[in-house]
Amino acid sequence: MVMRWIETPPAINAPAHPPLDALLAARLQLHADRPETPDNAWWSVMLDLRDVSLEGLAAQLPAQDFLIPSVYSPVDRQAAQGRRLVAVFIRHKLLLELNETGRTLGIVAIKDGMIHPDDMMDLDARFVDPTPIQLDKKSVVMAVIDDGIAIANNVFRDGVCSSRVAFSWVMAAGRGHGESAPETIGRSFDKAKIDRYLTQHTYCDLLDEAAFYHETGQIDFQNGEFSPVSLRRSHGTHIAAVAAGHPMEEGLQTRPMICVSLPPRVTADTTGQSSFPAIALALQSLHHQASRFRIGDKPAPVVLNFSFGNYSGPHDGTGEIEALFQQFLDQAGAQVRQLVLPAGNGNLTQTHAEVTFPDDDRKTKTLTLQDPTDDRTATHIQMWMPRTQKAENFVTLSVCPPVGPTSPVLKTDGSGVLSYDLVDEQGMLARLSYSRAPDPIGRGLVTLTLAPNSSLTKNAPTAPAGQWTVAVTPDEIAPPNGAKGLFLPLNSVQVWVRRDETLPGFDPGGRQAQLDDRNYQRFGKYGLPLATDPMGTKSLVRRAGSLSGFACGASPIVIGGAIANQLEVSPYSASGPITPVSEHADGTDPLTTRTGPNAVARADDSLILSGIISAGSHSGSFVRLSGTSVAAPGIARLLADELSEGLKPDLQKIAGGVTRTGQGFIPVNLHLTNLPYPILEPFGHVDP
Repeated sequence: MVMRWIETPPAINAPAHPPLDALLAARLQLHADRPETPDNAWWSVMLDLRDVSLEGLAAQLPAQDFLIPSVYSPVDRQAAQGRRLVAVFIRHKLLLELNETGRTLGIVAIKDGMIHPDDMMDLDARFVDPTPIQLDKKSVVMAVIDDGIAIANNVFRDGVCSSRVAFSWVMAAGRGHGESAPETIGRSFDKAKIDRYLTQHTYCDLLDEAAFYHETGQIDFQNGEFSPVSLRRSHGTHIAAVAAGHPMEEGLQTRPMICVSLPPRVTADTTGQSSFPAIALALQSLHHQASRFRIGDKPAPVVLNFSFGNYSGPHDGTGEIEALFQQFLDQAGAQVRQLVLPAGNGNLTQTHAEVTFPDDDRKTKTLTLQDPTDDRTATHIQMWMPRTQKAENFVTLSVCPPVGPTSPVLKTDGSGVLSYDLVDEQGMLARLSYSRAPDPIGRGLVTLTLAPNSSLTKNAPTAPAGQWTVAVTPDEIAPPNGAKGLFLPLNSVQVWVRRDETLPGFDPGGRQAQLDDRNYQRFGKYGLPLATDPMGTKSLVRRAGSLSGFACGASPIVIGGAIANQLEVSPYSASGPITPVSEHADGTDPLTTRTGPNAVARADDSLILSGIISAGSHSGSFVRLSGTSVAAPGIARLLADELSEGLKPDLQKIAGGVTRTGQGFIPVNLHLTNLPYPILEPFGHVDP
């Protein structure tokens, strides 16, 4: 088997264009090597449009290859001014073309999702204008986006056959499931339909939950989709119960729920790449659903919890996902909307590095990536250049695999060859590519993509496992310069390894690659993991700046995790600050200013009893989950309580905590006793 580096051939039979998304080009190439990916396969895709409407874009493309989902109203489809982030469905062949030619149509960025089988889609689904819903005073609408939300659990009901869930979209449900509103993918259910299924499957006041979830398509072993709700513990149920669970016996009427259950395949792809279109669809759907609720003549307040995150992205508040969240908040009009996100669990994962070149150290620096064996999914590393008005050759890079030749040198100013592939007789093993993200990101991005190093498919291309090295040589990059009020330096190359692991209950596949550095100090003098970078560390691998790539925008409320009995931040809880970006070389007037999570909340009862208790998938069951994902919904719950009283939420009052930022701590009052087990208390004491 002979490996060699070649210039990446164009994806279409036309003169080569810089792709809109180099990672997308690599992912499509990996899929193109699979015989089960035909040219007519439907992909979910998120588009970043500028001054073009969905209808206008569709008019320029083949109708049989481009589909606007049913979550977009006629007004949504015709909106054309400014920037809009939308999700659509595009066939494989057209997606290849648009990634290289989309700029001429008003597309400035593309984020691919996943392939959707034709028999799981309703190509004729159309937007249905939701009817208004009047609520009682002190009502707050609780919205949740997650996976595996067991909507029939009794903590989401106000009676035996009466649900508090006013709307639920199950994205993975097959077309034939139940009396449901048509959606382009999946099926949605309003309260009336949910109540009808509750009545249909309740006997002697006991619900046959398996039959109910089969009716809604949440448990269906025939469609090939994994069913998280079929497990004793499902992430979405646990999170939704912390945020909005109440004893059924209370008959609570003031916390209606709207939710979207993401497809399990989106959750299984822990890189987060597949989630962008699904998140865009979920937010657009919840925007229309949230707008239904009124208290008198005023819109009811809404609190949305989204306990997902990822390791990649620009981490400077300017990325597509931050813009997507801001778009949802800006659509609110007069409605009060709060979005709560977790800080992430990547503080100790060794997936972030920072490369700088001071005046006294302008030598080549080497990043070492440990790619573990038996990794059946692709590995992706992003290396972000500083923000500038135009591309500059800040550094040059080359890659050396564990075995085989070193790559040619790649420039970072867009000149010369933009992409190299490592290939053998079986196909592409790795790709090293450069692209420049459009404004407002305005940064160069070098992406290293490694094919899976293990496969059950005969003759599939597999990358060598082991130690990959990336040589980073300074060119036009200036010495580091601290940004005013922030900790991370300007003029640095920020590196992130995408999350890549196998979640409990899902098919095995991914294994997390890590950055290695002999100067990285993992443990303190007493053997506990170090939660902050030692002062003066010479390691390129850093904990500072490990905040989730979803949580870098200015508007969402970002929550870290804390250990309740020690009143300390959980060691895994990701830290700020985000990467500073500024129009000025001295760092003044930064475009983004987030220094870390807004606050922390209970995520662990103790170092031994990790996690907190909340509802299991089936009524009456309780399970334990840990992470910042379970801390965020606790704050969402408290925000709703504040909003119901007409108060402006004060995070330091209702949450408090210690939020880890940079190489130190920012102390504020800690009131973790505000987060007991709210859904358990009415059932008596539960020993955690």
